[in-house]
Amino acid sequence: MRRKYFWYVISFCLTLFYWRNAREPAWRQHYQQIYFKYPDTSSSENIRTGESTSEVYRSYPNVSENEFTCFGSKTNWAKTIEPRYRLNPHRLLVPNLINGPNNQIIGFQQSVLIAILLNRTLVLPPFYYHTTDPMKPKNIAKADERFNVDELRKLVSVISMDEAVKVCEGKLNAVFHAEMQREISLVSALPRFHFETGLQGAKYRDGVNIDKLKELYRSGNVTDDAVRPFLNTEGQNGSFLFGRLHPGLQHGSSKDVTEVKSIYKSTARCALYQHPFRQFGLRAADSLPSNWSRTQEQIRENPGSNIKTNTDAAVLLSDIKRHTPPPAHVLKMAKQFVDNHFKSARGKADYVAVHWRYDPEDFLQYLCVEHSQEKRSSMCSNIKRAMNHTALARAVAKLAADKGVKFAYVASPPTMENFMGQMKQEFQSFVDTSGFNIKIVTSEKLKDFVLHGKKKCSQKSDDIINDVISQVESVLCSDSSVFLWSVQSTWSSEARFRRKFIAKKGDRMDQNIVQLVLQEVEGTKSHRKARNGRRT
Repeated sequence: MRRKYFWYVISFCLTLFYWRNAREPAWRQHYQQIYFKYPDTSSSENIRTGESTSEVYRSYPNVSENEFTCFGSKTNWAKTIEPRYRLNPHRLLVPNLINGPNNQIIGFQQSVLIAILLNRTLVLPPFYYHTTDPMKPKNIAKADERFNVDELRKLVSVISMDEAVKVCEGKLNAVFHAEMQREISLVSALPRFHFETGLQGAKYRDGVNIDKLKELYRSGNVTDDAVRPFLNTEGQNGSFLFGRLHPGLQHGSSKDVTEVKSIYKSTARCALYQHPFRQFGLRAADSLPSNWSRTQEQIRENPGSNIKTNTDAAVLLSDIKRHTPPPAHVLKMAKQFVDNHFKSARGKADYVAVHWRYDPEDFLQYLCVEHSQEKRSSMCSNIKRAMNHTALARAVAKLAADKGVKFAYVASPPTMENFMGQMKQEFQSFVDTSGFNIKIVTSEKLKDFVLHGKKKCSQKSDDIINDVISQVESVLCSDSSVFLWSVQSTWSSEARFRRKFIAKKGDRMDQNIVQLVLQEVEGTKSHRKARNGRRT
């Protein structure tokens, strides 16, 4: 009997030894060797990305799992959802997004459209928090921090990045560039995406020091010249790509979106969609011309065959926008804030919302200095003239009084805190002397609300807090009685879409905030001239 148990023990030990030392596929070993996500050093309390979920929770013993995800809405991948458009599971489209958070959402929504047209299952890519420093490593946000992923899953076939790494065996074997770009534009982009996701699109030289390359990206001092020595350019035509590059269309061209079927024609399993963002000039629409040969129902029923022009595609884009709504936690916070600050005694939420986007360090620097164009010169000049906190305060107060609204909310970037503080003082002084019963609330109050309501939340870095505030403000502007929007702002554009097509708010009273402020500026000047004329 003892001999029998002895062999049982030996057999068990040998089996355990085998499983612990079984060789994993080469792609998975490589994936584990080089994978990382950029750490956020802005707060010692922030999540240490790259750790397993259980390790993260153990690091914060007083924080429960639900509290730890308080600034995120978990995607229920265990729940089976049958999408309206079941896409090819053997061919994937992996977006690599660009620019700020709102531009990333627009680029992602474009990616959904392209995935439908190409019949490729969509992979959820990394999103990024806002930064004004191009040399600073971008901190990564999960998709379900930006929109309701389960809602998107009702529309199209979607998989997580972790699942894509398995399906693709860690390799990207085609690049669909959204712009008409050459391979050289991918030198620094592909290794960065590799380290963020585990999907490798560029070949490295034999014996390359991956840790040294990772450190280069963590430092933020990344240039093509610094990265190029790490890449293997000894292949056919000196290419360092695993697969073929498919250049896109020239930005702003009048091409139809349906051309992607020919320019991105490929049997490659895993294709990177590089830097999608408004390449086709599409604007979501809920209607078609009266004499159109196809109905909205036909387009939605079979988009692969019935989307023949950008006009057709605009109908499907409106559906895509509806299926990428804000996450549940953002909608909940917006409702709580409105209930606390904007409801009248009769329980009605009636308020004017303003989006003042024009921070000199970011918006004006980018559009009016670094990327200055003749067609923007008038806009830039008007914005600079409107940078007057007194005129802004009076313009908003007068409009609210004219509409009989008791509350006003002003959304602005964090860098405008001092300007907004002065504007708020001017507003209060003006309504007090004018006898208006109007209360103003700014982003500062919303920040206090977010922090107070989430005191136990470990996600307290400035990146995350500002990201949540921006999303909540977008909902506040979408649901307001009147919206005063910023020109040339994708943030305002997205809020206006949600306002018109989802919140079903009439936009007849909405205005361009710069024009409204300039009317106040010119009116003040005219009043001074008249007053000076009377003195003489």
